[in-house]
Amino acid sequence: MARGFSKSYDIIIVGAGSAGCVLANRLSQDGARNILLLEAGPRDKSPLIHVPGFFSAMYRAGRFAWVYNTAPQRHVDGRVLRDIRGKVLGGSSSVNGMLYCRGAPADYDGWAALGNEGWSYREVLPYFKRAEDHSAGANAYRGVGGPLTVTRAEVRNPLALAFMQAGVQAGFPYNEDINGQEREGFGPAEWTIRNGRRWSAAAAYLRPALRRPNLTVLSGVQACKVVLEGTRAVGVEVQTGGACHVVNASTVVLSAGAFESPHILMLSGIGDAQKLAAVGITPRVHLPGVGQNLHDHPSITVHATCTAPVTMARLLNPVVAAHEALRALVARRGVLAECSIEAVAMLRATPESAVPDVKCQFVPIRLDPVTGAPLKAHGMLNRLELTVPESRGELRVRAADPRVPPEIDLNFLSHPDDVRKLRNAFRMAVDVFSQPAFAPFGTKVDLPPGGMNDEAIDAYIRQTLTNDHHAAGTCAMGQSAQAVVDQTLRVHGVENLRVVDASIMPRVVSGNTNAPVMMIAEKAADMILARS
Repeated sequence: MARGFSKSYDIIIVGAGSAGCVLANRLSQDGARNILLLEAGPRDKSPLIHVPGFFSAMYRAGRFAWVYNTAPQRHVDGRVLRDIRGKVLGGSSSVNGMLYCRGAPADYDGWAALGNEGWSYREVLPYFKRAEDHSAGANAYRGVGGPLTVTRAEVRNPLALAFMQAGVQAGFPYNEDINGQEREGFGPAEWTIRNGRRWSAAAAYLRPALRRPNLTVLSGVQACKVVLEGTRAVGVEVQTGGACHVVNASTVVLSAGAFESPHILMLSGIGDAQKLAAVGITPRVHLPGVGQNLHDHPSITVHATCTAPVTMARLLNPVVAAHEALRALVARRGVLAECSIEAVAMLRATPESAVPDVKCQFVPIRLDPVTGAPLKAHGMLNRLELTVPESRGELRVRAADPRVPPEIDLNFLSHPDDVRKLRNAFRMAVDVFSQPAFAPFGTKVDLPPGGMNDEAIDAYIRQTLTNDHHAAGTCAMGQSAQAVVDQTLRVHGVENLRVVDASIMPRVVSGNTNAPVMMIAEKAADMILARS
């Protein structure tokens, strides 16, 4: 892609992830504005990206991923956790698990209740629908004809079918559409997969726009900071090939994610003035909420063995794995041409939970609960996410050098309600695995070494808890002293600068973040273009 550093643009978008690709498409549609999209990673050419079953290979350090280590988590036995973010066109939508899960209507009504006019569920639902091309067809909650293919799983694996049946036997409802009118219950997963290929934001939104003459896409370019004249954004300082350049623009949009968008703001002198000065950054705009309110979905897994040879453990045989990889590459068929999560559930951790706040993801393979390494014995797991956590952490800039990563402290389990809810979720998952639907498969649940008392479960939670790559909140939308952007996603106190990604969520949604981030970008495009 041609370099475009000498040119001035109407809009620069920093980050070609889920939000950036949507913005690049929508903002360049009418041809009236010159758009520059910057991405630190490479183009998305690798089959590792596009074949759905290869996604596990993306969850490690490499060409297509940023890997962040957290600060030692005080309430999780001092463990250092790892987070992954996409470093490629499509961003995390090019490396994630491809689950499509919007969250609950109450999530968005909660944003609106904080004073963010225009963000209620009734007002954001049209943007979800505009984005979608849903395999189940259109209705009041689903859209068709949009760029993003959403495919409902057919649920063919016998253990995944047993999981849904066991949920009903345990007293929970069956729910055909977890993104529909009701959230609670067991049912089929929904995926961003199209014809056996991952349908990332790059595939859905960016690829159709690449031939537009008013859109320039530069990969392999790292944004260092926003260039300010007084309190007005006038461009972006970037680095590529060891050289620094300044690219001018009338408007700058940060879509670099919940870690890098606040980091770039702080490197630009926008943040808590005292903390910035302490690391050698000249404060330009005092905005103490930058980097605060960091939270993610804490997750644990409940595992079980089985005697029936119907699990993905067979893929640990190199001959079987090679055969399935060839089927997926050439014929776009087989288990590697789909997502491994066919069945999910949304449950309430406690009777008083306002929304279903535990998300269950069933996978027909057994893993080491600490390392995550696949085990040869046939088995299965239920991954449990606490989707409405109360614990809050912080992201801190460590140096004025953009090459030094920020310090990430998620502060997991600092709120006692999070521990209590995960403990309840663990017991619910054990109960589901103990239902008659699993009996024909010789299922046996892996219990904590100390049994099922509170102390033993809590110890297991601390020893095995992981983050779920759904970080949010570090540039929170609102009007409070800790808010970073207003309801139009403009940065408080700075002209011509917006943030559009998961960092603006005041509270993370009770589902996966990819679909909501694309909705946010769809709505932001209309706001930037001043259209309804």
